[in-house]
Amino acid sequence: MFYGQIFRHRHLVATASLSPFKTNPSFDLVVDGEKMEKHWCSLEREGNIGIDFIINPYLYKEIADFLCENPESKIVDFGAGTNMLAIQFMYGNSPDIPALESIKNIAQARKNIDSFIGLEGSEQLVAKAREQLGELGHPGNIDIRHFEVRHGRRKPFGDSSIALAISRNFVMHLEKSDLEYHVSEISRILKSDGKSIIAFLNPSYEQKKHLDLSPHNKPLQTNEKYSFVHGSHGEHGVFAHYWKDIDTYEKIFDKHLKIINRVECFPITDRFREKYHRYYQKDLPMALVYVLAKRQGLDHESLLPPDRQSARYIAGDTVMR
Repeated sequence: MFYGQIFRHRHLVATASLSPFKTNPSFDLVVDGEKMEKHWCSLEREGNIGIDFIINPYLYKEIADFLCENPESKIVDFGAGTNMLAIQFMYGNSPDIPALESIKNIAQARKNIDSFIGLEGSEQLVAKAREQLGELGHPGNIDIRHFEVRHGRRKPFGDSSIALAISRNFVMHLEKSDLEYHVSEISRILKSDGKSIIAFLNPSYEQKKHLDLSPHNKPLQTNEKYSFVHGSHGEHGVFAHYWKDIDTYEKIFDKHLKIINRVECFPITDRFREKYHRYYQKDLPMALVYVLAKRQGLDHESLLPPDRQSARYIAGDTVMR
């Protein structure tokens, strides 16, 4: 239905739009038909209508627009999961991926990526991501690392070393103090002309969905933790969010970064209106994409715990192996 369409005919595998920029020699293994088919079909089974047809088309466009103006960009993806975003953006066959199909400058964007680094807090997802990267021949420009985002824990990057920091549906999992520290760290690691592009569920949409699930639910309060099953029958497990209203998000963003743009995400097709009617609510976008720029002259160290403020921090420009 989604990515697996690339394999309608086996000969399409050899002509998939692989990025023409520098990689390690072992990446030639990507054109191996059986490995590619296994990998993309696994992504198809895990596909999500809301991500593929609502969030990604807006998120990917903002990423591509930035990359086209910034050669040799190092990208970090927080809450990368199985690295599907990096793999799809960098090596997906555009005609078969809704978010890429309309992006005319995707080839140039791909050429300008130096490395795409994913940080993920779940060791299980990291292991799965590494398995999938193995199926692709271990591309040298994609990496995944286990890293838990929390207050006081510095990101494994040096100051002003990252061109683009992104995340998709990640910041909802952070309670307020962790979110603020996370955004301050994004500011620290971004280059002076760097950007952060953050996609997350619209808090108003989250609130309405929460209340619609049961007439007995009370409205969520800022920083309130709530759990829900993922999948129609909870087949993908139980997830937890810390609900935050839009003012909370924007105050934190604006304290550490400059808000450049806010994009409202609505479905790009009507084909799912009957089955997923909750996505089609007038004047209620399912998700938002924020484009943020670095502010100058902020004291990032002041947000560290007292016992960490004087500690020497050593990090290279990337965590690529």
